Amino acid sequence: MDFSIFLFLLTFASAVQGHVPHPKHSRLHSASPPKLTKRADADPSDFSWVKRWAAIGDSYTAGIGSGRPLGSILDGEELDVKVKTMNITLPNLEFSGHGNWYCARYDMSYPMIISRLLGSQVESFQYAACSGDRAGQIYQQAEQIEGDLDMVMLTAGGNDLCLAGIIADCILLSANNEEACEAVLKVAEENVENIITSNMKEILYALNKKVNKDGIVVVLGYAEFFSTEDDSCEYEEWDKKAFLEPIQTPQKLTIARRHRFNALVKKINRATADAVNDISKDDDVKYKIGFADWNPWVTDASIDGQMCSPSANGDYPSKDQPQMQFIKPPTNPTPGEREDLKKRGVDGSDYYDYSQGELRRKRAAESIWGSKFFNSANSPELVRRVLGRRAPKPPGCPSDESRDWTMGLGLPNDIAENFHPNENGHVTMASFAMAEAMDLRSLVLGIDPPSCEVKDQFKCWSDDNWKIYASADRLDEHYEDFCKNIEQPDHQKGWDYYKVYDEGTPDEHEFRISLGDDVADYDVNQCIDSFKKLIHNCDTNRRLNWKTGGKYVRDDGAYTYEVSPTRYNRPWPPPEYAQGTCKGWCFKNNKVVKGAGGWTDGCGGND
Repeated sequence: MDFSIFLFLLTFASAVQGHVPHPKHSRLHSASPPKLTKRADADPSDFSWVKRWAAIGDSYTAGIGSGRPLGSILDGEELDVKVKTMNITLPNLEFSGHGNWYCARYDMSYPMIISRLLGSQVESFQYAACSGDRAGQIYQQAEQIEGDLDMVMLTAGGNDLCLAGIIADCILLSANNEEACEAVLKVAEENVENIITSNMKEILYALNKKVNKDGIVVVLGYAEFFSTEDDSCEYEEWDKKAFLEPIQTPQKLTIARRHRFNALVKKINRATADAVNDISKDDDVKYKIGFADWNPWVTDASIDGQMCSPSANGDYPSKDQPQMQFIKPPTNPTPGEREDLKKRGVDGSDYYDYSQGELRRKRAAESIWGSKFFNSANSPELVRRVLGRRAPKPPGCPSDESRDWTMGLGLPNDIAENFHPNENGHVTMASFAMAEAMDLRSLVLGIDPPSCEVKDQFKCWSDDNWKIYASADRLDEHYEDFCKNIEQPDHQKGWDYYKVYDEGTPDEHEFRISLGDDVADYDVNQCIDSFKKLIHNCDTNRRLNWKTGGKYVRDDGAYTYEVSPTRYNRPWPPPEYAQGTCKGWCFKNNKVVKGAGGWTDGCGGND
């Protein structure tokens, strides 16, 4: 690992953590005086206090594909000579000792990078993270690791969004799988709203029995896979069965679909941050906790770290994209194939084998509609796992009932590692995790965390070719209501608050305010002024005044205002003229509201 790159990223992470909206440390148990003895120089970057620590979680913490594997199929199931073998119940009710080979742990994962950074002072490092584990298994990891821990780092939730199914049915094996793709995406979108936050909280409560007073827990988020700048990615060969065209036609990785995949990442990060925020305010939790959001680095245009970048041609690795953050399959067709794909631009429906397609669709429908989500009277309150009353809720992925053709071995690592962080990504994760740990350590020491000055920033989402939009009239109707009715916490600094309006309609949108670490109060007039500028100073060239929103950072990072439309499947490009006739109406707030094509009604209308 290039240590200079790590130090540079660590510096950047410290700066970004100061202004990216996430749970702020000034409110994490700040009422309780620090119990640990302060160093004379009170240096939060000194980690000599970490004697025992652990890393738990899924494949993002196991580090599949990043570097070299830590184990082989001939190894036993022991994690460490000082750590007892685990006994993890898998979703199929079988058991696993969770050894290095089974869990696909790699030596350039972010926990291994941090382990080398901490050095020989550490007496015990328990590496329990396991590729493929869902919240139910990660909860067991938390319960079965040895306690008396000074620090824990983890990721969790990706597999509860049926990530493997999304990658298979929507990208790598997408041909003739449109219905299966839509089915698994629907479950993922239900799960991110209904079970991610509660599942994460169960894991974090389990850690309360393992982590010392004033110990540190860092929860890392995920990062958006795809750039959405242009459509060149549609003509790359993502599907492993692309050679069967036109007999089987893969689903194109369109800009709209990439936005949808990225939206899931943003939503799981928000749901995870909400869980961290809730735990931080629980007086019964004895450790300090923070959320490390490394997504801003990955999505920064100057880093160029996402798949589908205009600067790359589909090769991996690519000399044109040296800071790529993810492992991906080579998707670059030959120039002749690329031109042929562009010229065809057809779905090849004349060549479909509908007998097989109908069978796939039937199986997908039976699997999704037979899942726990769609057969529960109250889907957020799903049946608990057999693991116990407090075990996290199962995701109910469509593929859960399918036959495991790998006979329990899982996918080969060179396939399963796709869409996971590569070495660059894990250096980024390690940097943001350590920056968060230093912030939390500063809280324990009773000093200000290291930070960099943040200047005012005004950004329109359309600058990033954001293809989600809402009517300016709907945004205008709500921003003053938002600012005047913010539920401000008492005696807290660094809080944030958001509210969704026009939920379930094409104009669904969200307003959000986030305060800096040392700020407790907000100004209503500044709030109104900020959102007014975001709405009317962006997207000024749209004929029908469609708005994509944006972000306004003010007072050197003290206040961050964001307005974001959230309906991802609207027509693109946006219509420039109203279409159709007005034939519908509904009652809303004692008024009759009308709607037609190209303009929406705010109470359930559509495009």
